[in-house]
Amino acid sequence: TYTLKKALEEIEMARENREAQAGIFVFAVDSAPKNVKPVERYGCDVVVMWDPEDETTDAYLYAAITIARSIVISEMNRDDSKIDIVGLEQAVHDIEAQATEIDKIITKARSVEKSGKDIGKLADNIRGRLIDQAQQLDDLIEPLRDGDED
Repeated sequence: TYTLKKALEEIEMARENREAQAGIFVFAVDSAPKNVKPVERYGCDVVVMWDPEDETTDAYLYAAITIARSIVISEMNRDDSKIDIVGLEQAVHDIEAQATEIDKIITKARSVEKSGKDIGKLADNIRGRLIDQAQQLDDLIEPLRDGDED
């Protein structure tokens, strides 16, 4: 039950204790605070949502690792003009934005999937009632057929 603020404090302390340039805090998807995006950078830290049972969230974890690596590379090469820091920053922002968009798509796809199941159940129900009504009609017509043959 971490808040975003508490998670950032925790990762900062862990990063300082380990003398690391970057840190990653992983929230379980089902316990992440509502204000957490799938992947987001906060200075030298990255916050990510992940569910080991849902392969679609592996992309978020991979993106978080990639962002952390870019932070480390930019910190190590801060004075090296060969590194395109602006390009690295833009790539990080693009990854964050794409992760957010993927999350929206997944949410909508799950909604469509649920709606599809609901529609299927409704169609099955109507089909069952239609068959019952057809059988009742057939039962009502049957005596009339028998009467015509006599």
